[in-house]
Amino acid sequence: MHNNCKKLTNMKYKTPTGKKKWHESTIRGILKNEKYKGDVLQGKTYTTDPISHRRVVNKGEEN
Repeated sequence: MHNNCKKLTNMKYKTPTGKKKWHESTIRGILKNEKYKGDVLQGKTYTTDPISHRRVVNKGEEN
């Protein structure tokens, strides 16, 4: 088990899903999450048809 995983497990912090044992992949997922990093980019998709709710990737077409 990775050193940080051991520390979090020994400190009895629960994972985001409520488990007691931490894994390296859980920590990696948190650190890569754009919301935790502050890299949130809104407007990645937009709705082309409000009736069918069809969404497409925004490649600069919309603000």
